[in-house]
Amino acid sequence: MSDHNLINPMKTYLSLILGQNWSLETHNWSDKGNTPLHFAVEVGNAELVKLLACRDKANFEGNTALYLAIEKGNQDIISSILSRPEYKEAALSAISTNRRGESALQHARTKSSLENVVETIENCLRKTAGLTFIVNPHNITCTDSSKFDIELVKGAIKAKDADLFQHYISLNGWPELLLRWQDPDTHNTILQWMLEFNFLINNDTVYESDSDTNFNINSDVVTATHYYMAMILLDFADQINNFKGFINHPNKDMETAEHIAIRTDQMFYLDLFHSRGSDIYARDKDGYNALYRVLTVKTLRDITQVDSILCLDKYYSNNPGKIAGRISNPNHRDLIGTKGNDGKCALQLALENREDAKQLVQEGNIWYPLRASD
Repeated sequence: MSDHNLINPMKTYLSLILGQNWSLETHNWSDKGNTPLHFAVEVGNAELVKLLACRDKANFEGNTALYLAIEKGNQDIISSILSRPEYKEAALSAISTNRRGESALQHARTKSSLENVVETIENCLRKTAGLTFIVNPHNITCTDSSKFDIELVKGAIKAKDADLFQHYISLNGWPELLLRWQDPDTHNTILQWMLEFNFLINNDTVYESDSDTNFNINSDVVTATHYYMAMILLDFADQINNFKGFINHPNKDMETAEHIAIRTDQMFYLDLFHSRGSDIYARDKDGYNALYRVLTVKTLRDITQVDSILCLDKYYSNNPGKIAGRISNPNHRDLIGTKGNDGKCALQLALENREDAKQLVQEGNIWYPLRASD
């Protein structure tokens, strides 16, 4: 029995039309973690792109389907992605950076034949609260750049001012100092601190959805700006050798950023973290990895993030060295078989408690055929 059998595309298609929503966003369409939308772009099917373009999730290399479409220069496909009625979705898709720190917008600017695409994206950004500064930058001169001050950075986060935040992190010497900073009590990095802060003050308003199962991560300016700030931090961390493992820093409770995002039910960050080498095998103080933790979230409305973690497990197994800051590569059964302090593993929890998650571990429904007997 092979551990690396790709799912049958026909089964995914049937699941899609039968309404199993996780199939719309599964990362199981290539060894890079492509979604069905990436696949539609690659085969050049504009009609299928229109059907699937409700959410452009980055693959595990950090490339959105829009980025791939721009790389191919296919105007019809690009238009299909950008013509979505929810312009904020298109805006975030366009500015999301990959592991090289390049966004679809930046990529489009390098192609003279895509000036109209750049204009369309910039119009989307001008209409997106909290992100207009990307095309209309402010002239910020209010900072004494001679001395690093963490409170100034925290103030920008609290004010939801991504422009000011980007200004601070771009000052000479500040990126290294900001990435090195840790809260003296919790040992949280600035990324982990922001996740905790975002949860505490926005617990009642940060989650908005167009339906019970499909989340719009841009529906709230808080969400959009803090997501963008997190992306900026990870871009800088990827560029500086001493901070390659920044995303996987364990705090006092051995929680990584992924653990905190799951515990505080800010699942929309996981797409970003999974494209930047998040260590889904890391165990918190209770001995639980990311899969176990996401299965314990009582408010988990769908299983797309369960699917994302399982597919990322496959990606890491096939692509050694992609976990940020980690030298050794784990066996994929470390994810499903590692037991926490309660003596249970994530697989047991899935099979015992969640019928929807059980779909993902039954034979033929996900990339490795697992059964309760395994």
